[in-house]
Amino acid sequence: MAGGVHAAEWRITPSIQVVEEYSDNVVLVPADQRQSDFISQINPSLTLDVHGPRADFQGKYTIQNVIYARERDRNNSNNLLAAGGKGAIIQDWLFLEGQAGIDRQSVSGQDLRGIDPNTDNRNTTESRTYRVSPYIRDRIGGALTYEVRYQRDHASTDSPIVPTSDANLGHVSIRSGTDFTRSTWGIEYNKESVR
Repeated sequence: MAGGVHAAEWRITPSIQVVEEYSDNVVLVPADQRQSDFISQINPSLTLDVHGPRADFQGKYTIQNVIYARERDRNNSNNLLAAGGKGAIIQDWLFLEGQAGIDRQSVSGQDLRGIDPNTDNRNTTESRTYRVSPYIRDRIGGALTYEVRYQRDHASTDSPIVPTSDANLGHVSIRSGTDFTRSTWGIEYNKESVR
């Protein structure tokens, strides 16, 4: 391509997963109270892959539809997401990394729940997480390399029982460069706050 310019490659892939399960104790209760059921899942997904000379991104989003043959009041739909990417904002100097996710997590370890936290929502909640991390990475000749990074983490749910969490991390590292062939050295500093 003229001038050595290369466009990013985009790939979008739809898919669908069908799952059939049978349980003779669908809510994990004592044997004299157990109930059996067939559990079906119909899960359409969309996957996005982007690869370029200065950025990469991968992400998959799924709508999980859970259908009970007998206990239809348990039917539910869940959002599931796993995504992450990194890129160079200023080539060979300023970079950005990020991740995001949506899943389900248990609210309480004491309450009964089904055979899979994604298929029985009574004791689970939707959880959402993201991480954003800009950083500078460079070298000073052959003397040293350095990295200065900020990282922001966030986690939240739909449940008032599970608190929202925010974390901020600062990181600085300085390491010996290629001029140091017989011995190497390094200095690191980290500062983190969580609330």
